[in-house]
Amino acid sequence: MNHLYCCLCYGLLHSLLWLPCLQVTAAEPELTDPSLSQYQVYADVKTTFFTDLRPRDNAIRNEISEVLTRLGIRYNRLFMQDWFFDSDVRVIFACDDIVNPGTNLCDQQLEIKRLYIRTDRLFELPFLALTVGRTKMRDQRAWLYDDDIDVISGRYDSTLLDLEVGLARYLLNTQFFGDALLDADQNNAIDASDSQYAYASAEYQWYYRHFIRMQLVYEDFDNPNQQVIANPNESDDINDNSQLTWWVLSFNGQYKPQSAPVLDYWLDLATVRGQRELRLNGQRIRQKVTGNVGLDLGFIIWFNQQQAALGFQFAHASGDGALDTNYTGYLQAQIATNKNRRIGHLQQRYYGETLDPLLSNLNIISVYGGTRLFERLWLHLNYYHYRQSQADPFFQAANTRFAPNGRSKSIGQALDFALSAEITPDSRVEWILGVFDAGHAFDGISAGKTAYSGRLEFKARW
Repeated sequence: MNHLYCCLCYGLLHSLLWLPCLQVTAAEPELTDPSLSQYQVYADVKTTFFTDLRPRDNAIRNEISEVLTRLGIRYNRLFMQDWFFDSDVRVIFACDDIVNPGTNLCDQQLEIKRLYIRTDRLFELPFLALTVGRTKMRDQRAWLYDDDIDVISGRYDSTLLDLEVGLARYLLNTQFFGDALLDADQNNAIDASDSQYAYASAEYQWYYRHFIRMQLVYEDFDNPNQQVIANPNESDDINDNSQLTWWVLSFNGQYKPQSAPVLDYWLDLATVRGQRELRLNGQRIRQKVTGNVGLDLGFIIWFNQQQAALGFQFAHASGDGALDTNYTGYLQAQIATNKNRRIGHLQQRYYGETLDPLLSNLNIISVYGGTRLFERLWLHLNYYHYRQSQADPFFQAANTRFAPNGRSKSIGQALDFALSAEITPDSRVEWILGVFDAGHAFDGISAGKTAYSGRLEFKARW
């Protein structure tokens, strides 16, 4: 742990060098009451960096940094009494600096982020809603899916029972004029693919503030990145295509006694079935997926009238280290982001900012806390411990290029330190610094055991 804290301090000094280039990032506006038609202009300025584990043989260390600015306008309008139109169009300017393979790229794009119509009174029924168009498709904790995609969905929303069904597909590439930007903090890597989704959910409030939910999610994934892995010691997305179905049972709620701390809790329990095709060293392996179990459970205790909080989380995904025609481990959907607000108003990746793994063949123990330093300023500190269910050289992490050695289950541990502040009701700044300390699973794979990441972002809307 001492080594981990020292690494965090080093990364703190590294990130302070960004302060002169703080961008003006506009926070994405929240959908407001559709009874008013309005324009909203926003800006979002963000700098990010990631420094990977140090490779062997004096090879160049993989380092990525990005400066990104989004300027957008959101327009929504009520028409025909019960129908609501919403659009979000923005211009993105980005400069990416990739040390390995030595690339510096600046580009710009025009993006249609939202373009949909919605009614909350379909056939003049007050509990029936319909949404059609490009919008955000996201489950409650982004554990199953989270992306902007073309959707047609219907929803029945009552006091105790909510039902929803939907179909989604990337019908059009809504990014114009420019190459695909890195934008490492967004889950837009598969927008140009032919991937498609179907989902259904039923949620029942069985007691006040206590809910049970059942979900069914189907993913037909087509990987747009057709590169082949050349180095078995470097991690990559080896899933070429897949047709998978998730069955999910969830519980969540809040205990709010009058004289005791407030307790929030959740439990997601899932299994997956289907098939997938892998690419590895020029070969293709077709697998039948009879995935075992994936779960995520945790709680948050709020103290001092919700001015401070302490949380615990445990996530588990069964594994299968054999590359044969039958896979019995759990897999997360490619569209999952594992990103949510837990304490305060900071949205971050709750499996760790630096490693950012998908939940597959992995056990994660997380302890996180936050306290309000001033009226609009929150301090966050999160700790993560990673261990594979089975020792396996194939590891799904969004950032690191290195794969484990397949001999040890110990992936490592990580810390995230963050500050989030609301400058005004319409502007805020977020600063996250993370460090990952690799475990014995990376012995013989990398020369160094430490990776860093950071994000500094300013958001505003008018």
